[in-house]
Amino acid sequence: MVKKANGDLQQWNTEGYLSTPLERHSLFMRGTYELTDTISTFAQANYTRVEVTQRGGIPPAITVWQAPTVPRDGRALPPALNTLLDSRANPAAPWSLFQVLEYNGPVEPVNTNDVWQVMAGLQGELFDGDWTWEAYGSRGDTRIVAENYRLPSLQRYQDMVYGANFGKGVVTRPDGGRGYALRCTTGLPVFQDFTPSTDCLDSIDTRLVNRNVLTQEILEANLQGGLFDAPAGEVRFAAGASYRANGFTFMPGNPGGQVRDNPIGVFSSAATGGKINVREFYGELLIPVVSDTNIPFVKNIDLELGYRYSDFSTAGGQDTYKALFTWGVSDVVTIRGGYQQATRAPNIAELFTAPTQEVVPFPNQDPCSVTTRYPFGNVASNPNRAKVQDLCRAIIGNNTSQFDTQTFSITGIPGPSGFHRQNPPFFPLEIAIRQGNTKVAPEVGKTFTLGAVITEPFGWDNLNVTVDAYNIEITDAINPLNVATAYENCFNANGTNPTYSRTNEWCMKIRRNPITGDREEVDTPFDNLGALKTRGADVSVNWSTAVGPGVFNISSTVNYLDLFEYQLAPNDRIVDATGTLDQGGLFDYQLFNRFGYSWENLNVNLIWRHLPDTGSAAAAFDTATLKTTVEGPGAYNMFNLNATYNWDKYVFRFGIDNLLDEEPELTQSNPRGGDTDSDVTNPGIYDVLGRRWFFGVQASF
Repeated sequence: MVKKANGDLQQWNTEGYLSTPLERHSLFMRGTYELTDTISTFAQANYTRVEVTQRGGIPPAITVWQAPTVPRDGRALPPALNTLLDSRANPAAPWSLFQVLEYNGPVEPVNTNDVWQVMAGLQGELFDGDWTWEAYGSRGDTRIVAENYRLPSLQRYQDMVYGANFGKGVVTRPDGGRGYALRCTTGLPVFQDFTPSTDCLDSIDTRLVNRNVLTQEILEANLQGGLFDAPAGEVRFAAGASYRANGFTFMPGNPGGQVRDNPIGVFSSAATGGKINVREFYGELLIPVVSDTNIPFVKNIDLELGYRYSDFSTAGGQDTYKALFTWGVSDVVTIRGGYQQATRAPNIAELFTAPTQEVVPFPNQDPCSVTTRYPFGNVASNPNRAKVQDLCRAIIGNNTSQFDTQTFSITGIPGPSGFHRQNPPFFPLEIAIRQGNTKVAPEVGKTFTLGAVITEPFGWDNLNVTVDAYNIEITDAINPLNVATAYENCFNANGTNPTYSRTNEWCMKIRRNPITGDREEVDTPFDNLGALKTRGADVSVNWSTAVGPGVFNISSTVNYLDLFEYQLAPNDRIVDATGTLDQGGLFDYQLFNRFGYSWENLNVNLIWRHLPDTGSAAAAFDTATLKTTVEGPGAYNMFNLNATYNWDKYVFRFGIDNLLDEEPELTQSNPRGGDTDSDVTNPGIYDVLGRRWFFGVQASF
């Protein structure tokens, strides 16, 4: 625990791995054999085994994973708890235990990936080598075994807590257990501070194992060469055909039908499997239109045309095509650009995922709660508050739940006008039921690009600049439904349920607990939900010059994002995520620089990566009247230094990562939101390991 500047206590988990332990073994073989002067055969095989040990959180034996029945059987309890229990109307009644199992330690998943692939084929030349061809087949197989250690069983934990002295000794079922028993020499340290014996933790450990199998089969043939000579040059082509089949199987260690041994902190999973295949053929042409002309500002013009037809087993026939141009204005300036339309069919997960529970963000929280941040929710300022409460009651299915009967509100108001979940009152997460959808149609992307390549402008030696702008629009984008979309449309935020009807299509996706009145889950199937639009530009500058005995060089790239907006559902509002951490990080711009110096066999590089300050992921959903209190990260600068030296048959490598020991930025800080445990970072964007160095040697024989 640490105390924040605003006085709140912040929980910090210091048990996780900053650098994940990994062990990798690989084997690669390839062989070729010439059958004739123009035809050869080839074959290759590779195998990789990777074992990764991770470290998760502490199992939370709370809420749905609590121990709901602890008897008053004379066991040792803290005096204050005994006093509290004795003050009840029935002092002998059992009581419930909420506890994060710190004595268990963190869950440790170990993932083992076995990947193998074999490929064999023929390749050759035609017409004195001007045409080349190849045909091959391959088969690949990936098997992933995820073993979870120190992941307790809910029922075994409940049995041990129910047992005398919190399981001390041997715990069996009333029928004697038929040889099965929980053994715990010390009992569980529920209220006392001691290390439990190993047999206690082993007795409740599920040793949950999940298994994934992925397969891929490919048959492909390609041909390329020159067709004929045109006035401006040779017209060349490429053509080919292929067949691909992908299969996937997921076998969970905690299927929904396993009602007696549920892991604490993990929702049930469902077995998933499916197979898709596609047959394709394509053709491309490279056509020189003009070359070496005397026309001002026209040195050459080339066209690149392409078409691909794909016949998917799930989506039928789909077309993809492109038309690109290259216009040589002069020896200094070349302009390029074009148009492409691509079609993406739904993948196996989007088609066949069985109903699976996932915990997802819900930044503005439950509209039925008085702690919601939605102005259209159960808040006093909403003129439709009574209709909202009626709809909440209808979704719950009765008027006897805690939604109507609660007396524990932090507002001091009983009943629906003071309702919120008991602990914590503000809970910006939701349970989503992900499910595949075999009716999902392909999504279509249209891309326009325009750019320029500038070589040694104004006679500036060794200076090269590229500028490329893009505009991409995707229609019928495939995504899982967002839980916020379901709640917003159900509660008429966008005029989609003016009568506040329970039978509204959006409301039918929502389920609430009939006893507590709290949220339970939302159906979020994959579907063609809306559109996506993005545009921006990439600028790259490269320059080198002689300095002293060696060469100094600079390589700089700027990725500028002008717009990134998308729709969560058809006819829904547009989310402008530009300049936020939504979708993994949509910075206004990113800057990457490399400063290098080479002298004979020595190369030294300083790499600088700059990220500007940006909004949080929750900020993407801000409206004119609803602003998140979650703050995004500040500006970030990361420097790495590395060097290589070649000596005879050896290459020496040395480097220092995070040279200035830059601290990672917080990505979800919420100083105005109270104790939300939100001071976290994103290790995929910001370095969490700090300054470190490496050294390596490569030898060639």
